[in-house]
Amino acid sequence: MASLKQLVFSRRPAEGETGVAESVRTRTDIEELKITGDWFGDDDAEELGAALAHNTSLKKLILYNCSFGGRGLRGITEALKTSTVIDCLEL
Repeated sequence: MASLKQLVFSRRPAEGETGVAESVRTRTDIEELKITGDWFGDDDAEELGAALAHNTSLKKLILYNCSFGGRGLRGITEALKTSTVIDCLEL
């Protein structure tokens, strides 16, 4: 598998495509993750938060124009409390 530094999701992955949480959980070469669009809601953010606990390479997380609210934000911030790798968060 080729090394990947940046992963960008600007739409919901289609059936059969690898999703955000699965990518974060399984790829150990992603250093920057950018998610844009109102398709990314609370459930997605909670799944991302759970996946962040398994990732040891992600340094920068960019969430732009997403539609998650308090529940999703809590899922992500709980993961960030224990992350020793992520050093940049852009909202």
